[in-house]
Amino acid sequence: MLFTRRFIAPVVAPIVALALSAQLCTAQVVALKSESLQVRIDRLEQSDTENLFELGTMQVLRAVETSLQTRYEYGLGQEKSRMPMLRLPLPGGYNPAPKAPSPETLSNVVRAFLSDLEVARATLEKADAQSEAGFPLPLAGVWLDANSNGTREAGEGALELLGAVVLGRRGMRDFEKSELALNPPTVDFDKSDLAWLTAYTHMLSGVGNAYLAFDPTDVWANLAAQKAALKDAPQIENYFDQEALKAELARLEPMSKALNDEVEALRAEQKPINTRNRDIKAEMRKPETKADPEKLAALKAEQTALTDKLKPLRDAQNKASRAKRAMAAEIRALKAKTDESQLSQIRSARNARQFSEIIDRIYVVLTALAQQPDKAHVTAAYAHWQQMIAHNRTFWTRVEAETDNGREWVPNPQQTAALPITIDPEVARTWQNILADAEAVLEGKLLIPHSLLPAGYGINLKSYVENPTPLELAASIQGIAFYEHVARGPTMSSFYWSRLARLTGGNAGNFALFFN
Repeated sequence: MLFTRRFIAPVVAPIVALALSAQLCTAQVVALKSESLQVRIDRLEQSDTENLFELGTMQVLRAVETSLQTRYEYGLGQEKSRMPMLRLPLPGGYNPAPKAPSPETLSNVVRAFLSDLEVARATLEKADAQSEAGFPLPLAGVWLDANSNGTREAGEGALELLGAVVLGRRGMRDFEKSELALNPPTVDFDKSDLAWLTAYTHMLSGVGNAYLAFDPTDVWANLAAQKAALKDAPQIENYFDQEALKAELARLEPMSKALNDEVEALRAEQKPINTRNRDIKAEMRKPETKADPEKLAALKAEQTALTDKLKPLRDAQNKASRAKRAMAAEIRALKAKTDESQLSQIRSARNARQFSEIIDRIYVVLTALAQQPDKAHVTAAYAHWQQMIAHNRTFWTRVEAETDNGREWVPNPQQTAALPITIDPEVARTWQNILADAEAVLEGKLLIPHSLLPAGYGINLKSYVENPTPLELAASIQGIAFYEHVARGPTMSSFYWSRLARLTGGNAGNFALFFN
């Protein structure tokens, strides 16, 4: 999982996988369409025959729904959707009257998500210990109430909301064109799929803890305070003599106009010459012209005369154009000194606000990474990723041992998938080799390569986890940020990932999300 090209996308992959999974009878689907996730969770918890696997699945979905609701509440919309655990776009537009987020709002969303995942994972682990039976999940009945209004609205269906994120736009278009979009198949989730979902919760928790290890709350708070202090910056009078500036502009602007007119006049004078030159070239390419030496010679002579006439005009235009550009730069510099220009700069700053917000986020990310990371969260992320791989191994062991042939999510070679997919045994083996490499990296048996380290050297991830250090950008690029974690030995390679890409026709990323 650590090798997926779209590392953030797995945040929603298990949800999509389950949302695509099943279809009950029509009466059941209709009954569930208006039932919220929390209502379903309450109903399952109060049932004497509750299915813990289904309950844990609903709790995972509810964790995602809660994060969407908080984002809607604070107006954390599309611009945040590429951040960890905030990849999903908000359906149905943004909150027209959001609360003002505080510096810790984003981190609180992550903390709440992690807490919700802990609850869901405890349910799933209890279901596994009790050998809980599988269950079907109706696609039509799954929706996430992003705006907390209690009503299902356009865009809140699980497939609408999650499909394009995991399947990709092309995959989603193909799905929508297929019969499956109108008649989703039923998938019978079983004990192997329980291990699959548990592995995903560990992966998500690992991502969340990695985020909190470099918690940007203090960076956001400092940035907000510094920006707020700008309003108290002292105002100084304009140093430049405004009357003198106006007089100089009044002198230069007619000169600039004259240069512009000169350039345009020279262009106009060259236009018929250039047109005639093109006509001559076209005429000279004709077979009958090539066959007439006298006519060809006359055209060449005319072409030479036109070139001689054109050269001084071009030279004059180039000279006038250079003077025009220099004059324009001089006028801009003068205008920048005027009081009117200050007002113009204020308007331009307003127009550049969106770009400024992007730069703010880049600054926060880089500054947060340059902090001393929280060791407890680094250790927790590491432990979750170890558990992710362990549950993954359990998942694949169980899949390969299955002898039934129901409506499978991930089939073994003897089974049939509910979705129109075929899993080549070599693809499955290659993915498990990728997991083995990931585990070796976590255990420090394989090193992470760095292009600026000497040959035969690499970064020991286990060493970093034991003593995490800041990841300042320049030091990380140069490599010195990792020197105390460097060791000599074998480094991980892209061999198995490249093989997976070859076997899946370049679709390794989506297969990785599907496989877990």
